[in-house]
Amino acid sequence: MRHFFTFLLLVTISFTAMSQVPFTQGNLVILRVGDGTNALTNKGNALFLDEYTPAGVKVQSVAMPTTASGANNPIVLSGTATSEGALALSANGQFLAIAGYSSAVGASTVSLSTTTSLAVPRTIAIVKRDASINTSKLFTNYASASNPRAAYTSDGNFVWMVSSVKGVQYSTINSTDSAIVVSNKVGTTTVNNFRTLNCFDGQLFVSTSSGSAVRIGAVGTGLPTDTGKVITPIPGIPTTTGSPYAFWAGKLPSSLPVSNVLYVTDDNANGAGGIKKYALNTLTGSYDSVGIIDALSVYRGLTGVVNGNVVTLYAVRNSDSLVTITDNAAYNAAPSNTTYTVLAAAPTGTVFRGVAFAPIAAPLATNNMQLTVTLENKTARLNWNIGNAIEMKSFIVEKSNNGKDFAALQTIQASTNKNYSFTDKQIDNLTYYRINATKKDGTKMYSNVAVVKENTNEEIKLYPNPAKDFIVVSTKQHNETMQIELLNSTGIKLYQTTIPNNQTMVYIPTNNITSGVYFISYKINDKVYYERFVK
Repeated sequence: MRHFFTFLLLVTISFTAMSQVPFTQGNLVILRVGDGTNALTNKGNALFLDEYTPAGVKVQSVAMPTTASGANNPIVLSGTATSEGALALSANGQFLAIAGYSSAVGASTVSLSTTTSLAVPRTIAIVKRDASINTSKLFTNYASASNPRAAYTSDGNFVWMVSSVKGVQYSTINSTDSAIVVSNKVGTTTVNNFRTLNCFDGQLFVSTSSGSAVRIGAVGTGLPTDTGKVITPIPGIPTTTGSPYAFWAGKLPSSLPVSNVLYVTDDNANGAGGIKKYALNTLTGSYDSVGIIDALSVYRGLTGVVNGNVVTLYAVRNSDSLVTITDNAAYNAAPSNTTYTVLAAAPTGTVFRGVAFAPIAAPLATNNMQLTVTLENKTARLNWNIGNAIEMKSFIVEKSNNGKDFAALQTIQASTNKNYSFTDKQIDNLTYYRINATKKDGTKMYSNVAVVKENTNEEIKLYPNPAKDFIVVSTKQHNETMQIELLNSTGIKLYQTTIPNNQTMVYIPTNNITSGVYFISYKINDKVYYERFVK
């Protein structure tokens, strides 16, 4: 059995640099099909990753390989197939993934989507922060006589992919393994035709407009690598209407452990398209529709970011423009803005497809920059050191409430010292820190992520963890009834109970839930806390 956690092993993958400069963290990357000279055709066009600042200033174009070079193979897409060209960024922010045909431009005499994957193999491009590209893996059992639509990688090696055949498939880049079918079932209904896929809160999701069983659904539990998994529709999202493509989930506020707002692009027009906003209903566990942005337009690519309580979306509109929309409404309120601002237009003779944030650098090995954090009197004391061979320019202390979405806290200029420190007096119940370091040559490095947890008078403990048939929630003595909820990885409430003020322990059954990551939420003094456990 393939096991998801083998991604922790070192992976030796061949990446080829295409004489480009590294991407800049925080910038956007958009997949462009066509060079503006050759006509867009279903026989294959060249691909480019165009980098833009969030203000719409173009930085560079990274050309994808169009001929075989070393271990790399060419990758092209149809210039007329709008279902192709999704762009997905790994959850750790380090890798972009693109699915395509391994064919040279002009080599095919027929529509590429009609070719078998034996005649024209399919490939997955993995792109890193330094703009290096890996298209070394060829697939002969993926997207045969179909469009290679989308791929997602968790670590640059494990990869999931979808097309209009075989459902959700999985393989690894650094192997000769064929792609296996992870899932093509929604309940007992067979669904093979999917459009995009992405990962949020550790869970793989897919989109489709095929049939009436699902539109947006979770694939098994977490990032499944075995066959026989079932796709579960997100509760509340219609399964019979809509034409979804890319989707993006966020947390408002960012301190939440799981996403509670979902934006879905739709390529319908005439009032049924646009970007649809859904909000998690904490009472029913379903996602409620709360509004539509620009319903008269066709949208396919989408990404977003949360700053404070403001969501900024970046989307591909009508295949010809990169636009941005700001939504500062509450997560469960109608979008505050239903119009868009154009950031960039596709050059003549080209089209835009997917959009994602630029990949970031891999964390620096801990033997080069080690961060430690200690908690003293509700004050976090950070200490880190740099190896003697590293010449540094500056350090940014970054802070997160969920271990994923980091924000700059303080910039510290480098000196002749090798040991640095910082004190943070504004810590939350659970706080994560890392150091974003810039070397003198301009390249960036990251420390390990360190976490501190504030001790409270009513701190709870969970055991056993991992759980099997039950989990015990144990608390210190408290003066009020404590409400306890069991949430799955998408924030849906599965169970609810209370611990009266004269008790300090409660048992929660877990024998009826599947394997995966779950959360226990509890409320103290009007503040909600979360504890994570594994089944």
